[in-house]
Amino acid sequence: MIVGIVTLFTILFFGGAQEYFFIEKLEKGVKKFVVEKDRSKEILADLKLTKSMIKDFNKARKGKLSEFHSLNLNRTVSREVLEEFFDERVAERKIFQKKMIERRLLFTSKIEDDEWEEIINLSDASVEKKMSKLAKKKSPDLFESVMKSVKSNIEDQDNQSKAISIVVNFKNEYTKLLEEVNAVNSVESELLSDKNSTAQEFQSLADDMNQLREKAYMSLIDLHFKLKDITNDGEWGKVMKSIYKIVR
Repeated sequence: MIVGIVTLFTILFFGGAQEYFFIEKLEKGVKKFVVEKDRSKEILADLKLTKSMIKDFNKARKGKLSEFHSLNLNRTVSREVLEEFFDERVAERKIFQKKMIERRLLFTSKIEDDEWEEIINLSDASVEKKMSKLAKKKSPDLFESVMKSVKSNIEDQDNQSKAISIVVNFKNEYTKLLEEVNAVNSVESELLSDKNSTAQEFQSLADDMNQLREKAYMSLIDLHFKLKDITNDGEWGKVMKSIYKIVR
């Protein structure tokens, strides 16, 4: 995975600009393998500007995550408001993806084929090292805290059973979505490692990811209203806050 280690839930929800641009140790690779100083400086300047664009995008997304949390805690919010909120996030990301694809093609056009091969080798070695460390760690169950919240806060046993079933179904839907994300990531890794990948190929990949995000958003909205129907005000707030550990 050339793109490195990114939480899949983060990719689906409010995660920043991981796709369609970055490979591990990119700047280090340019400094090490692009030996012509003027060209190296030009590429690094391109990367610096792009990183600044990514930083601004990520900062905005973080603010929107806080806005979502407020909306999600509001028992009076309508489905239309939530759908409009997520439609806006998708629209924002589409604009940003286009910019990132353009930036990717700009800097790769300034790198020679042999230099690029060395950069990719450096990236692969770094990712393999990260993957090895990650494999030794136990992955947390992101839904465990939600289940605990449901069981400890919903007093009516019938409603509690219904809530557990709703959360389990939600988890199953996301398991399927994450399998699809992994498949897209595999294609993404191949495109990122290929210096000659085209804008059309990257755009197709972006479209695939956006479709998965839209499915994730709609499933989250369904969860909101299903749990609302079987909880009171106090139960609702506590259970919704446990969702924060998933949606980030």
